[in-house]
Amino acid sequence: MVMSNFGLQLGLFDPGDFGEAVPQGAPTITRLAASDADFAQLLAEIERAEDVAFDTETTGVDMTRCELVGLSFCTREGHGWYVPVEMDGAEHWSLRLNSPQLAALRHSLNTTRAQLAAHNAKFDLGVLQRHGLAITHNTRPIFDTLIAQFAIDPFLRGGLGLKALAKRYFGWDMTEIASLIGYGGRGGRGQPQLSMRDVPLELAAPYAAADADATWRLAALSRLQIEKLGLRRLLDEVEFPLLPVLVDMEMAGVAIDLPYLSRLSDELHQRLQVIESQIHGYAGRRFNIGSPQQLSGVLYQMLGLHLNFADVQAHPADNRVPSTRAHRLTQLKDTHPIVPLVVEHRELSKLLGTYIDALPTLVNPNTNRVHTHFNQAVVITGRLSSSNPNLQNVPITTEVGRRVRQAFIAREGAQVLSADYSQIELRVLAHLADDAGLKAAFARDEDIHASTAAAIYNVPLNTVTTDQRGYAKRINYGIAYGMSSYSLARGSGMSDANAERFMAQYFKRFAGVKRWLDGTKRKLMTERVVDTLYGRRRPFKPAGGQTPAEVRRDERLAVNHPVQGTAAEVVKLAMLGLHKALKAGGYQTLLTLQVHDELVLDVPLEEVPAVRELVRHEMEHAIQLAAPLKADISVGPNWDGVDD
Repeated sequence: MVMSNFGLQLGLFDPGDFGEAVPQGAPTITRLAASDADFAQLLAEIERAEDVAFDTETTGVDMTRCELVGLSFCTREGHGWYVPVEMDGAEHWSLRLNSPQLAALRHSLNTTRAQLAAHNAKFDLGVLQRHGLAITHNTRPIFDTLIAQFAIDPFLRGGLGLKALAKRYFGWDMTEIASLIGYGGRGGRGQPQLSMRDVPLELAAPYAAADADATWRLAALSRLQIEKLGLRRLLDEVEFPLLPVLVDMEMAGVAIDLPYLSRLSDELHQRLQVIESQIHGYAGRRFNIGSPQQLSGVLYQMLGLHLNFADVQAHPADNRVPSTRAHRLTQLKDTHPIVPLVVEHRELSKLLGTYIDALPTLVNPNTNRVHTHFNQAVVITGRLSSSNPNLQNVPITTEVGRRVRQAFIAREGAQVLSADYSQIELRVLAHLADDAGLKAAFARDEDIHASTAAAIYNVPLNTVTTDQRGYAKRINYGIAYGMSSYSLARGSGMSDANAERFMAQYFKRFAGVKRWLDGTKRKLMTERVVDTLYGRRRPFKPAGGQTPAEVRRDERLAVNHPVQGTAAEVVKLAMLGLHKALKAGGYQTLLTLQVHDELVLDVPLEEVPAVRELVRHEMEHAIQLAAPLKADISVGPNWDGVDD
């Protein structure tokens, strides 16, 4: 059996642990539903099977727009059914939408005792929901083989596709979709891309049936791997139940104020032209500001900018090559008026290209809303990411970033409710470390950064200065993200010696955090794996031959994973509880976005008071931690809570 090389290297599994490999090229026996009698037989198999894998064939990859072309099912290894949907022409039977057969299939899928499985199930569930086949009453969460494989070995991100996994585990060379519908002009081929609706039935049926068969076999294999690695709690209680929540969020989408975006675009493009003119004026010539090489030549050669001697002495390795990266420009901001302009130019260019000018092109013409995709199998810590558009990177600390957030609005007669966990990583750290000082500060609902500063500097809480609080904030979050004293010095301007003394004082007052950090690093050294509260694993390559920088990197990642990963689990548990409570209460409120530690809802005006308290309760009681959870809630006409 072909296995993940990294998984084998880490000792996660052995080639013989999961039975014999399926012979390469083993065909799937395909059964086409070509009559009412065939379809009735399929339903009977679904209802009595122990495991059922399913897949959809569609006209596209956007579940909010594509049409359903066919369905495939596998109820036993090596056998697959294909059900064509809404085919024109009397020569072929097909499943008709809004028909008694479709209602019967919906009933079977929602009442069968079988474990339903799919690969990238969120897409299939969304497509089924749009076509009258919503799976909402099945008592067992859908088993998603893609999400399962990501939890088993998160370093398979480049190979999480069904066909790649079938090749990896079973030695299969499955038919690629492009061989049926073409490449759409990619790679210089230039052929027009077809739709699955254009593919002849004699080709579509075995292709789809093989996908269902591969999913069935992969689900069986994944269950063995999950048991071996202790991942059932994470998948059964968090990841799999989250699928219908994310389907509803993606289907709901979010409203965009297009006239506002148009005005903002005009304004910022004009500002960009002014900035470019000023930058070229300081440089004495025109150049490509977006080119790091040309910008570096202007800053360091033409203008002769450099860091002061103390900075160079403190961080010599960072000054070997003239850099135009963000942290370097921040260090140079006071050396010449061109530098703040370059920083502003970068920010505006990114926001215009990524959001302001791009969002209008992403509006679904059928819904007049933007439907971002939420991804569960991208970030190793388990945090959700989003794409088309990526809303995780909308800045909230700058004025122009907040103005972008103002483009996200509510439905008519509704408002936007934003609920953000307060310092969730530090609360998770207090829980994992069982640190008495942190727990007590959170229990008293103190400003945790001021409280930390008071403890480190040994001064009364009400005398903590802004600078003292700032240093304490850096170290609080730095510890949660695995920061070393070197990193603290680099980020704060302290000398290495002062940073070491500062952290030593911190650990003296928060001894529980120090014990937990040391224990986590010992676990890294001995087991080469760390995990979150719900068991999400972060494996590391075997130690040996690493440079000191690589050792520090692994230690930083080992500390960060349990903290950030557990925080992500808390957010997901809150989403699960909130989604269930909104459904049970019959609310018309829509959960629309999740960004880092924040949930965003579209709330009818009459529901705002009740939903505000519901959101607070579900978020603050999502899980019992040693440090109480706290949610900050705001309500307004847009995501930023401010009128245009």
